[in-house]
Amino acid sequence: MTKEEIETVIIRYTFIVDAIKNNKDQAVFYVGNRKFSVKITDPVFTVCSIIRDVYSSSKDDWFKFMIDGILSDKTDVSLIIHLPWQRNAYYKRKDIFFNTVLLCCAARNIFTYEEILAGVA
Repeated sequence: MTKEEIETVIIRYTFIVDAIKNNKDQAVFYVGNRKFSVKITDPVFTVCSIIRDVYSSSKDDWFKFMIDGILSDKTDVSLIIHLPWQRNAYYKRKDIFFNTVLLCCAARNIFTYEEILAGVA
């Protein structure tokens, strides 16, 4: 999996979890008028479990609120309005969440060394 695919799993988490609960082989969702799909594979299962682990290991309630909002497909603006952080603090914490998930994916060997280097360019 690439970084973009992992970020797609994070952003479209609710659709993927619904597809998993309904025993479907892919999650289908619409962004605007465009139809997208994510194939449910073992790495996707692993990323979903990593997301749950990151959520449960967080001790900050506001950070958990932010993760809930991101996973439930809320926009950044609607989250910033409800959080006690400034805009740049929100984006910093969002980056921390995404990077934590990526590091956990690297620890579980979801992507290879070559894929990491290809994402640098």
